[in-house]
Amino acid sequence: MLGLKGFVAAAIGGFTSPVAAVFGGLLLGICGKLCRLAHWGPFTSDYKEAIALVVLLFILLVRSGKLAEEERTG
Repeated sequence: MLGLKGFVAAAIGGFTSPVAAVFGGLLLGICGKLCRLAHWGPFTSDYKEAIALVVLLFILLVRSGKLAEEERTG
């Protein structure tokens, strides 16, 4: 699961900048903590690992064109 969270953090920040990936990891951590604190939907403490998967799916849907472009140029 640690590798998955690292990949999601890199996808949030972009694969070309390590500093942006760190900020992506911070954003993922904040999002996970807020979801657990608010008991939002099924994301209670039992499903805390699923938050990274949901964020990854959202990123892949929204930024699929940009991620493909980064892969071609990088």
